[in-house]
Amino acid sequence: MGTSGQARKGNGLANVQSFESSDGSRCIDVIGDYGPFYFKEFRRDREDAGRWTLVADFSELSFATSEDALHAARRLVVWLRDSDI
Repeated sequence: MGTSGQARKGNGLANVQSFESSDGSRCIDVIGDYGPFYFKEFRRDREDAGRWTLVADFSELSFATSEDALHAARRLVVWLRDSDI
């Protein structure tokens, strides 16, 4: 399941859907507001005091829907391929 929120994008806010790995160490954020949509991958380590660190930025890829962005993330992000997300 994903969670929703907002992130700064340019001068406004964009909607964010976050999808976390079962162990809570990885996350994919699908970002967009009525398109285009894109995604980013993050990790969280104890050494970083639980803060999310950007691992891969796929914002150069653009998708018409959030579902299309999530589908692409499943193909491109290794840990997401075998998840139930």
